[in-house]
Amino acid sequence: MTTNATGNRAYFDWPDPGQFAREVWYSLVNHPEHPIALWHRLTLVRTAAGERDARVWAAVSDGRPANENRFVSQSVDSDAIDLTSGPFSLALGQARLADDAASGRIETAETSVSWAFEYEPDSLTFAGLADEERMREFADEFGTGVHWSTNQSVAMTGEVTVDGETTRFSDAPGHQGHTAGGSTPDGWTWLHCNDFAGGEATVEVLQTDAGFAPACLRLDGERHLLNGELDVFEAVTTESNEPGRWEFDLAAGDLSCSVSVAADPDHWQRVSYLTPDGSLRYNAHCSLAECTLTVDDGTDRARYQSETARVEWVDTAPPVPGSYPPFDG
Repeated sequence: MTTNATGNRAYFDWPDPGQFAREVWYSLVNHPEHPIALWHRLTLVRTAAGERDARVWAAVSDGRPANENRFVSQSVDSDAIDLTSGPFSLALGQARLADDAASGRIETAETSVSWAFEYEPDSLTFAGLADEERMREFADEFGTGVHWSTNQSVAMTGEVTVDGETTRFSDAPGHQGHTAGGSTPDGWTWLHCNDFAGGEATVEVLQTDAGFAPACLRLDGERHLLNGELDVFEAVTTESNEPGRWEFDLAAGDLSCSVSVAADPDHWQRVSYLTPDGSLRYNAHCSLAECTLTVDDGTDRARYQSETARVEWVDTAPPVPGSYPPFDG
């Protein structure tokens, strides 16, 4: 059984013990002045074998000299889960998420991370398919899952504290998304960036191993939503794609765009996901990637560049060497 999940409300009816499913709410924010990024997730998984996992994650990327990346994850008891809708709010243990705020705290024997942010909600919710009924059908037929970028391009203000050291963020480029499904694609590549030098731009592309690739381009106030049934198979043309580098072309109406993104191996966050069939997916994620967006409208050519793109490669085997906590660490 599902609920109407337009935006952030829960897609699955989690009290139903007979359901196998995976649902994730995630948020990212990059410091506007320093190479520091936070990626946090609230996840609910119930496998076909009856295993349940409710978990809060936090990954802090710190590219400053003498600093290092941190990843912490903590299981949450089922009685500490609070899902409500209209207005949307979600709580897993000490983590809270709403359309206009996020906060949380994770403490382990090695590391503690806490965060608190506020922001004005985005006026656009970008769905993996514009027709949400068809998106559900695609999820069942092709295993694509269902996806929403609820706050695709917002300015977040707040703070992150790691082991007692607090960093303030003011009007920082942030993003919040939501994904769910009874199955998980074998692999995918994802790019999101809303912090470009050269102009106001946001680009987001999710490409599964089956070629399903919804994309969104927001440029100087104009929105190009490439999530029609033909768009998701034709708008993105991949030139090359391997862990650490992705190059593709994007057709958005009268615009032709080329995108190049490169992840610095020093900024990898390696994590593993539990899927509804009990298998794992291995994610090599970078929140401090370099991205170049070149846009040609037939008359003028503009280039937008960023060092704060979020990009990830996910597969049934580790995309790059290393440990992948919390399930394969």
